[in-house]
Amino acid sequence: MKKIFLIQLMLLCFLCAFSQTKVVVEGIVLDGDSEKQESLIGVSVYLKDRPGVGVTTNVDGKFSIKASVNDIIIFSYVGYEDYSYRVRKAEKDL
Repeated sequence: MKKIFLIQLMLLCFLCAFSQTKVVVEGIVLDGDSEKQESLIGVSVYLKDRPGVGVTTNVDGKFSIKASVNDIIIFSYVGYEDYSYRVRKAEKDL
């Protein structure tokens, strides 16, 4: 199995107007083992312990998911180890 598949995960978090603790997390999932840094299609992106809340990356490897501060986002792809990211605050360019 390959190690962490997210060598570079660009996340953009923006504070939603309806709540101080809700953010939209957007980014691109890239193959960390590839020299070309190719985007990965069909990666499952979901919130830990929140069944039914998730998305998959599109043909460009892009995703967008609504989360709360301190939620844990899991990135899962066949043949790769899962990667988790804790939402800490509204941030740009992580």
